[in-house]
Amino acid sequence: MNEKIQKTVEEGQRLLKLQFPEFQGFPTPGERFSAAELTYKRKLSQMFRDWGKGLEDRIRVDSAEELTGALHDLFSQSIPGLGTVQNLTGWRATSDLFRDFLLKASSDTQVDFLELVHQMLQASEERSSAAKAAGDLAAWMRSHGQKPAQTKIWPTLFLFLWQPRDYIFIKPAFFDRMLARFDESPLGQGQILNAEDHLRVLEFCDRVKEQLEDWQPADMIDVQSFLWTMGYLEKSDADAPDASDRVDLLGTAKDVHDYLERARSTLREKGTWASWWTFGIDEKAPLKPPFFLYINVGGGQFPLRYRITEAVEVDKRADQSSPWPEHKEWEPDPGSLPTGQRIKTWFLVDQIEDLEPALTLGDFDFVEGLSDERNVLNQNRFGYVRLKTESNKVKEEPPEMQRPGPINCIYYGPPGTGKTYTMQQLRAQYSEAPRKVSSHEWLMKIVSDMTWRDAVAAALHELGPGAVRAAQISENRFIRAKAEVQGRERNINHAVWAVLQTYAPPECTNIGYRRRVEPFWFWKNDDGSWRLTEDWEETGSEVMAAIEQVKNGPDQSASPIERFEFVTFHQSYSYEDFVEGIRPVLNEEDDSGQLRYELRRGVFRRMCDRARNDPGNRYALMIDEINRGNISKIFGELITLIEPDKRAGGKNELWVRLPYSEDKFSVPTNLDIIGTMNTADRSLAHLDTALRRRFQFFELMPRPDVLKAVEFQGVQIDIPKMLKTMNARIEALYDREHMIGHAYFMGGAPLDEVFRDRVIPLLAEYFFEDWEKIRIVLGDDRVRDASLEFITLVEPERELLLERQRGGSMYQRNPRALENPHAYVKIYADPASL
Repeated sequence: MNEKIQKTVEEGQRLLKLQFPEFQGFPTPGERFSAAELTYKRKLSQMFRDWGKGLEDRIRVDSAEELTGALHDLFSQSIPGLGTVQNLTGWRATSDLFRDFLLKASSDTQVDFLELVHQMLQASEERSSAAKAAGDLAAWMRSHGQKPAQTKIWPTLFLFLWQPRDYIFIKPAFFDRMLARFDESPLGQGQILNAEDHLRVLEFCDRVKEQLEDWQPADMIDVQSFLWTMGYLEKSDADAPDASDRVDLLGTAKDVHDYLERARSTLREKGTWASWWTFGIDEKAPLKPPFFLYINVGGGQFPLRYRITEAVEVDKRADQSSPWPEHKEWEPDPGSLPTGQRIKTWFLVDQIEDLEPALTLGDFDFVEGLSDERNVLNQNRFGYVRLKTESNKVKEEPPEMQRPGPINCIYYGPPGTGKTYTMQQLRAQYSEAPRKVSSHEWLMKIVSDMTWRDAVAAALHELGPGAVRAAQISENRFIRAKAEVQGRERNINHAVWAVLQTYAPPECTNIGYRRRVEPFWFWKNDDGSWRLTEDWEETGSEVMAAIEQVKNGPDQSASPIERFEFVTFHQSYSYEDFVEGIRPVLNEEDDSGQLRYELRRGVFRRMCDRARNDPGNRYALMIDEINRGNISKIFGELITLIEPDKRAGGKNELWVRLPYSEDKFSVPTNLDIIGTMNTADRSLAHLDTALRRRFQFFELMPRPDVLKAVEFQGVQIDIPKMLKTMNARIEALYDREHMIGHAYFMGGAPLDEVFRDRVIPLLAEYFFEDWEKIRIVLGDDRVRDASLEFITLVEPERELLLERQRGGSMYQRNPRALENPHAYVKIYADPASL
């Protein structure tokens, strides 16, 4: 097996497991992976085989239109029982072949096409014959005006659906990128499908399938789904020309946010979007699609970019309408362009990508003779640049994936195996750029940093300069958002009243409350209404800034919206902390510092409320050290409600009445619960049985393969081999749950420091200071040179103890061994070689 294929597949498997933790192999892939990748493909395959049964007898001139129309419907209409359209080909490819060609063609042309398809399907039992027939169909399609990419898509798709056991679907740009990822020669843009390349791709997929043997792939649908998932999880600029050679554009468009969501919607519906510009392209610019147009929204910041697949110059054309009929809705209204301006360029865009962090001019090199620092941000022309580095973090819009059910999973393993790191990596799935989120989510983010005093001031300011009643303030969005952030439903009016009275100036005599504190922002009128004091803005600048943030909406500098909470369980963690309870709180409203008691929602209920109010997004509660808590004490009656089928809207939906608030409660389906547990701390065997039944468990073990050899004191230390050897000894002496994780050697600390401060103390804890076993793990028992021993056996001084008084062996650490590189080599090497 090719080593490159092995390593690349293993990396793809790791990425897939992170994205789909419930995946256990293709026989048991889990609901999410099935819905996202497998179910619709197998359904589509069955539908295509039904269409192709007895095809030879049905191909006639009088039935060609009906057969072609039925095939078109197969790829353009919703799949029965699923309610979704297949997304293998994309809207544009289907339209190019059927709507713009076959459905308009003569019956004779349709018959020719159908006969070539039939011949290819008939030859599918033998690969070389099928590849030749596919090449014949590709050549015929090209001779009838179809693009080279189409000649790869449709013949391979028909074979893939007809005989998924032996054939793979080739989506050209994706497969070229994937072949390059495996160090295989790409098929090449602009080339039609030929039998030789077709067979080469099939042989490559056979090798991938063989490497996936542990996951038991049944056919090429499984292989294609693995490659496709791996592709979009790894996707980067590899699908475009190399950045060092590619020429890209910079364009200034301050109003981009006004149409961005509508543009994204068009991309989701049609696969492409048309963008017009009043800038022309310099004829000397060496632009080769696909290239990127980086968008400056002001201040020299580039927070997003468009990937351009086609560019059309229209400056000299009288007709400045969209070159692409399917995007007529993007033509500007007549007269909407400024006087004297015309559309000069149309771009066809197939991706809009967010750049986090935003790029600046320092990230680009200017193309000599076309751009420089003086003109690159000109609002009447494009800038021509090359991207300096591909290390920028690009967050693409991921393919829309059906996620039918919630995730309850726990990552477990010995310390240092990446459990917490894995959970941190998953956070990105529950975070989103602020300018993509709803106005309510943005308000919640701003209000979360405000005190009750700030929220009341913001509410009064928004309600206007006139007299305002306290009840109106309580109903304002700032107050409601503050209450929602705190998980507070009761005593909201009380909180507002307390704040108003506490921060009123002493000269306001309409208030009987005496404990007043600065800043004095609120004034009670004679009629009982309230207003802001005239000078409140002098000390309320932060509140005014927050109000402006809410008014203007999110900007690029704002931190991401996070739809997750992180909590660590411990022995005293309780139901009141997790769900709800009567909690003592400081009297924040009047700064008195006194305690009062109120009903507060815990982290779990707050996350349930957020998820329930935002069903279009997924939320996550991440629990570190989940096995350290008393599960029955923490979850209480809710342990049953977290099961997928018993959540709100589930097949066996359950509701309970909470004991403190007496509210009726259920867990929403869009809340994922993700935990970690350290097996060295507490065995899985002792984990609460109720939790075991309701969670999927995914083991994370030490991975020496991610480590590299290091040089220490001039000697190469094989860290992977050293860790593997120590863990083999630990497993033999103790068990596999107490191994040493690879993370201990990934922090960049010197090797002697890692052993002195982390490894040896960990082994002492594991073996309860049984130093003889620790010596075995470290290889100290295998050498006669005491200078190489981390733990040395010592004899007590004779004058201290008599022979009969000695209770056993004595040990001490040897600091000098930590500085001797051969002490580390002897852990895994043959002592005779030292």
